[in-house]
Amino acid sequence: MSGGGNSWAVVLLVVAIPAMAGSKTDYVEFGNGSRLVGELKYLDRGKLNFKTDTTDTIALDWADIQRVVTKQRLRILERDGTFHYGSLEPPTVARTLLIAVGTERVQLDLDEIVDIDPIESTIWERLDLDVYAGYSFTKSTEVEQWNVGAKADYETDTRSRTLMLSVDSTASSDVESSVRSALGYQTMRLREDRWATGWLMGVESNDALALDYRVTGAFGGGPRFYPSADQRIRTFMGLQINNEKFGGSEAQSSIEGIVGGSIDWYRFRDPDIDLSTTAYIMPSLTDSGRLRGSLDLSLNWEFIKDFSWQISIYDDYDNAAETDQSSNSGTNDYGITTSIGWSP
Repeated sequence: MSGGGNSWAVVLLVVAIPAMAGSKTDYVEFGNGSRLVGELKYLDRGKLNFKTDTTDTIALDWADIQRVVTKQRLRILERDGTFHYGSLEPPTVARTLLIAVGTERVQLDLDEIVDIDPIESTIWERLDLDVYAGYSFTKSTEVEQWNVGAKADYETDTRSRTLMLSVDSTASSDVESSVRSALGYQTMRLREDRWATGWLMGVESNDALALDYRVTGAFGGGPRFYPSADQRIRTFMGLQINNEKFGGSEAQSSIEGIVGGSIDWYRFRDPDIDLSTTAYIMPSLTDSGRLRGSLDLSLNWEFIKDFSWQISIYDDYDNAAETDQSSNSGTNDYGITTSIGWSP
């Protein structure tokens, strides 16, 4: 029995070693000729996420890399919006990718690459999650603030999905407490001509605007721009259905235009900085003179691995919001919050 058990152990070991080795055959090469062997995860915003047995998943500066080789089938996006699908063979020229698609070979400059995703990734590997929370109290004014939120990004071969949640609360002894909450979801289809089309939906409430609730759904699209590997601009234009209820009023529905987008900038140098701005203008098409707008800006600074300090600025405008001095509500609500974020 003992000998049989040892035989099975040897067989399992012989089978397992090639399997484990096969899953870690990717490598990246740096300017000094050194190599890092492991598993390519993805490239996004100037960071190449790469997993090794000794370091787990680490973020590498795309500007420091000379070559990338992998047998995985990848989706590769250029700055001009062109997609390529294939594995990466060793290139003969530094700072280039050599994409193998069947018998064809395509060589690209690394500076022109803005996004890389393995097509065979699992759901969890495709998911990018950020969670943050913050609290502050000022004794002199007795103002208490807290905020929590989360953002999840999930991408497949041709689609990009984002789910966002945020809750901000302000309270003091002089002014009635105010809570702003928002839940949003968007799904976009990525196209070869740099255009993305899809739909957005959102649910929100805001005491400062005397808004009990607002439910919106929008459809449209717009072009994407990549000025560099660490910058991206996404635009959106379309139509939106709005159902809302203000305090003291009945619920009403309207149709709006929606124009806006997001600008992201990332610097992968000490300190790591991630700046994101999203802005939309929404003129009503059925309620003459009605205009709404929103602005969200967040700055993240990673001070230790997976943890970052975040400062956020938001501004919500609605020229039809009810003004109530007793509840400190009006047509405009803005605020600044700080928090600690975690991104696994």
